[in-house]
Amino acid sequence: MKRRTLEAVRRATNGLTSRLVVLLSMALLPLGAISIHSAAETQRAAQRAGERNLITLAADSVAGERALIESALTSARTLEQLALAQRADEGACSDLMRSHVARSNIYSVAGFIDLDGSVTCRSQGEAIAFGDSAAFQRLRAAPATTLGVSPAGAATGLPVIIVTRPVFNDHGLEGFISISIARRTLPVMNRSASAR
Repeated sequence: MKRRTLEAVRRATNGLTSRLVVLLSMALLPLGAISIHSAAETQRAAQRAGERNLITLAADSVAGERALIESALTSARTLEQLALAQRADEGACSDLMRSHVARSNIYSVAGFIDLDGSVTCRSQGEAIAFGDSAAFQRLRAAPATTLGVSPAGAATGLPVIIVTRPVFNDHGLEGFISISIARRTLPVMNRSASAR
């Protein structure tokens, strides 16, 4: 029985058809390998393109936020000397802050924080006191421009990004300008940054 099977296999491999099948298989093997390699390379290229698109989207998102923060810092620099000149007149100082916020369309609140932590010069709401706040005490001890996020801003109760800048005059530290950017503004800025 074994001998017959072996003979049948030998006869099958000795035929022209069998040789042609083996020869064509060997000839097509490199083409198959090239095809598999090409498909894998195409997949890697698509993945890299997707990663680049994701990085671009992230950069566009950050660009909008960065522009908002830079704008708030510029506004704080502009307002600091004006607020110092007007802060003796609470009504005029608050009008100045209200006017600035209304013109900007991106800020929710702007105010001048005195060294005791009270915000009597503000764009909206009642006077606020931060004097007992540990964060204010740290800021007063080491004045610096800060950027913070609050899930509920003190004046609006809404999520905000807060830019605070120390205000100095010839006598030293006089207080801080604080500008809040409503977080709801960020998606609008991100869409306009993406449109550019």
